[in-house]
Amino acid sequence: MCLCARSGPPTLHIECRVKKCPGQLVAGVAHEINNPVASSFISGNINHASGYVQDLLELLALYQNKFPNPGSEIEEKIKDIELD
Repeated sequence: MCLCARSGPPTLHIECRVKKCPGQLVAGVAHEINNPVASSFISGNINHASGYVQDLLELLALYQNKFPNPGSEIEEKIKDIELD
């Protein structure tokens, strides 16, 4: 528990917790990256993820062939994400 939570009003307690959360998130992500269990989980699923991405790219190619003029909003997004 934060020191500010013990002595201040409830709003100060909330502010203290909000400031603390990003640090805990970063620490958790760093732990998962360095954790061998997480590494084996990621490497064990990379082939599945690659297959899913390939399927989505094929579906996208079909859409591009069927709808060659998608409109300005979609064309702008294609430029933004540098989709070729």
